[in-house]
Amino acid sequence: MRVMVLIALLVAPLAPLWACSCVPEFGPPCQAAWTATAVFTGTVIDIAEPAPPQPQTAGPKPIRTPIYDSSARPLPWPKRIVRMRIGEVLTGVDPGQQEIEIVTGMGAGDCGYSFQAGVDYVIYAYKNSEGRLETGICTRTRPLTQAAEDIAYLRALTQLPATADIRVSVVDNSTWQAGRRPMQRVRTTISGPDGIGEALTDSAGRATFAGLPPGEYTVQWASEGYKSGNRKVQIHAQGCAEVPVTMLLDRRILGRVLTRAGLPAAKVMIEMVPAHPGPNDSPIAQDCAISDLDGHYEFEYPRTGDYYLGVNLDRPPSLENPYARWFFPGTEEPAGATIVHLPETPGVQTFDLILPEPQKDRIVEGVVVWPDGQPARASLPLEDPRWPGWAAFGSTDGDGHFLLHSFDGTLYRLHAVGGDSSISAFSAEPVEIQPSSAPLKLRLILTRPGDSFRQEREQQLRK
Repeated sequence: MRVMVLIALLVAPLAPLWACSCVPEFGPPCQAAWTATAVFTGTVIDIAEPAPPQPQTAGPKPIRTPIYDSSARPLPWPKRIVRMRIGEVLTGVDPGQQEIEIVTGMGAGDCGYSFQAGVDYVIYAYKNSEGRLETGICTRTRPLTQAAEDIAYLRALTQLPATADIRVSVVDNSTWQAGRRPMQRVRTTISGPDGIGEALTDSAGRATFAGLPPGEYTVQWASEGYKSGNRKVQIHAQGCAEVPVTMLLDRRILGRVLTRAGLPAAKVMIEMVPAHPGPNDSPIAQDCAISDLDGHYEFEYPRTGDYYLGVNLDRPPSLENPYARWFFPGTEEPAGATIVHLPETPGVQTFDLILPEPQKDRIVEGVVVWPDGQPARASLPLEDPRWPGWAAFGSTDGDGHFLLHSFDGTLYRLHAVGGDSSISAFSAEPVEIQPSSAPLKLRLILTRPGDSFRQEREQQLRK
């Protein structure tokens, strides 16, 4: 029996790791205080660690989801319970309450906050799905020694008027090299319960609307030659809302993607890759666009700089994009490519792309065996050496046979790795597969200790 493995060449070699992915955008105390469920100061009395999982002693074994299944719903994170002595209260807690328990994560990628017993904190807590107060590193929660602004606001509340402020700050992010530059004279407007207001940003890129009645407002911004925008914000009495705005020049690159016969090429991914990346930057695409049914593509608001246009410029070919690396106007190497320059001015540039012929399917098959000739169960990473770590994965059947699909115009490096674990792994000597349309048959022998694919990747990362 032989196994046919259909390969998609965009499979990452390592299992995904869950990590904290929040972006702290809680704003100043006058904003964060009114979005939290409870705000108070307190001293940590005790930190209770979660109970270890209990071994299963009876009943059917649970169904285990493979770690590589990205569709699997992650298990709930274990939580710490932090008991605190309450100090000053702004909201969400009975002022007469002496102690409180809040929940936080363990801090290993789950956004948990690392509390220390005996330390004073200002707490911004939110109700979780279980109805308990929870906090983490994505809130303004912090040690009291770092919370002077928070404490000043909490203690000044009784003297503050029942109005609120909206503070707009605008930066120009159209240029990679220059970073975010404050933009002055940007027209900002607000509309809400108090009617309409308008202001121009100052030299620091800021505009403030003060003394507003609480409620929902629409904030808008516009500047000639730039993409305009708007956002809704909610302000609370004695509070504020900071509205950070990033503006981009109104620039576009567009055109059509055509076959050599002049027909529209649909669903082709076109990439923009910096022509002069920094010394520590990889040549990865800064933007991508997919051609529509008529072959039209468009990049909106790209940043100032020099770029290559093309297909598969930063990744191997795939079933969706079965083309060899192709730079506009028609070359596989950047030396012959046209550099597209985007100046620091708005405008539209048009480039029609005539694609090469798509690569054809090529069969690579064979057998993996141990040195004594016995068939081996092995994984087979098939790698395009131009992109280390990007690989397709095939496997052998019970007889050690494998059958892989590749592309006839691409150079590959094929690994075969057998063994029960990474510790006991043995590999065949990696094989370089030259571009060709002829089917290829191989016999791979597991003679090399270790996982050759992982070893080579670690060596590349150390360079």
